Amino acid sequence: MTSGCRWCANGWPESLSFPVKAKSYTRLGSLALIAEDICYKTPERPTLRLQIGAATLFAEDQTFVEFSKFCDLIIGMEQTEISPRPVVGAIVVISGLAVSFLLWLLYVHHASADFAGRWMFLPALNALLNGLCAVALCVGLYFIKHRKREAHRTSMLLAFAFSSAFLVSYIVNHALHGDTIFPGHGPVRTLYLSILASHIILSIVALPMVLTTFFFSLTGRFAMHRRIARFTFPIWLYVSITGVVVFVFLKAYAY
Repeated sequence: MTSGCRWCANGWPESLSFPVKAKSYTRLGSLALIAEDICYKTPERPTLRLQIGAATLFAEDQTFVEFSKFCDLIIGMEQTEISPRPVVGAIVVISGLAVSFLLWLLYVHHASADFAGRWMFLPALNALLNGLCAVALCVGLYFIKHRKREAHRTSMLLAFAFSSAFLVSYIVNHALHGDTIFPGHGPVRTLYLSILASHIILSIVALPMVLTTFFFSLTGRFAMHRRIARFTFPIWLYVSITGVVVFVFLKAYAY
């Protein structure tokens, strides 16, 4: 039994792995989306599980014609797959513009005196959102270590929501009140400035990394997602925790 399909020209293969996303379909003929592990059986026992990205398709007692149609669909999906390079490039450009705006807000913009003494809860809100983000990140790490992918996804989206809310609150706070000067001296000031500098530098690095990591996950590129997430996670967590630490320093010496 043969076909023009490049994967099955010699009949039923013993194993297949396709580096593409399963996208939105849950059934193809009688191929059903199931577990995320690989299990292959021989042509003598025509039960087959097909690895597609991080998903698996399961076929049992299928005709070879149906399987060939499935392979044709995979080829079409590969041909229409969008290259990640333009998207990652756009993320880097957008992140650069966002960072430039924040640096202008911090070091060039002068806040109006009309808002002095008003909305003073914003720094505490920023610290709270940073803390919640750190907790969500740690919970997400726990879930993925225990292979609870849906819970991991929810936790990471929640962490992203907390970071997004923090960014909005941070912009509003600095637009209204400007930058806060740390009044401490000596070793305490050195320690504070060291933490602040690392926080700012890594937050600049974290923004495009977080967006790129989410892009790879949401588009089904899980191998690339895992590869970059091992760097994104500690940087994102450090930025969130040091955001709280900076607030504690300012609370003790400036507010």
